[in-house]
Amino acid sequence: MQVQDSQSGSLNSFELKPYLSAALDYQIKNQHFLGTEVGYILRESYSKSTYTKDHFYWRFDYIYQALEWFNLRAGTSFMWQTLSGDGSEETLPNGDGEQTYYAPDERKNIFNQTFDLGVEFLHKNMSARIQSYIYALDQEDERLTSFSLSFHYLMPIRDL
Repeated sequence: MQVQDSQSGSLNSFELKPYLSAALDYQIKNQHFLGTEVGYILRESYSKSTYTKDHFYWRFDYIYQALEWFNLRAGTSFMWQTLSGDGSEETLPNGDGEQTYYAPDERKNIFNQTFDLGVEFLHKNMSARIQSYIYALDQEDERLTSFSLSFHYLMPIRDL
């Protein structure tokens, strides 16, 4: 099931969502790595209500270093969203008419697992990553894909 993500009724959009994360890559052999990353997408507040969303994730990737400056990534992520609100209602456009939507009146949790594919470009102690997250991979009518572009500062663990 796809959901409306804007007041105009759009299902697809571009959004800037800053986040914080920490990652650790472990070299298995030569060009093969296992990576894990935990992250928090900064809190979002919506509309006139006091509706907020927090988004946490934990990602596990297999990383293949194809070139000294280029990695291929494949893995899975566990996504956890929490929705909070004041129970208020709001009337928004929906197709040709309007519909009343209700904010939750208590914290609600949503859990998802994604299949992830990505590429990473490395330069000195910096990297740029383009990543895709596929929700409901095994359910064609429910499947959604999300993309991210992120920039990372790389630091050896011995420097901590």
